Amino acid sequence: MRGVGQVGLQPQLLTGAFVLARLWAAGREVGLSATLGTLVSTTAAYAFGVDRGSVALGLQGYSGCLTGIALIGSLGGHLAAYVRTVVGCVLCTVLTAALTALLAPLGGRTLTWPFVLTTWALLAAVPHLPWLRAAAA
Repeated sequence: MRGVGQVGLQPQLLTGAFVLARLWAAGREVGLSATLGTLVSTTAAYAFGVDRGSVALGLQGYSGCLTGIALIGSLGGHLAAYVRTVVGCVLCTVLTAALTALLAPLGGRTLTWPFVLTTWALLAAVPHLPWLRAAAA
């Protein structure tokens, strides 16, 4: 829930629950993709041994939440889009760790860069993947 709450820059459980409820109210595909994205990113962060403090604050889950919403919004609620969401959310976790390590000595912050870069890359790949292009159509 904190990962979803971080979408609104609020790491509280109640905020996350409210935002997630509103996403589900917006549509089943949106709610499912937001939930899936947050769960996958958070689980990947635990699996990769990311700092538990940042995971607990939801800083690993919100990029996955945003990625899920963006991909479903762009590609529709097809199975291929959900698969792309899972792959994208794992990539978000890896990219978050890489950018955090790269920017830390400079005093920079990762913020939403992992979500933006991953979503752009996955959407740019659509024309080159016939199975996804057909599903999106």
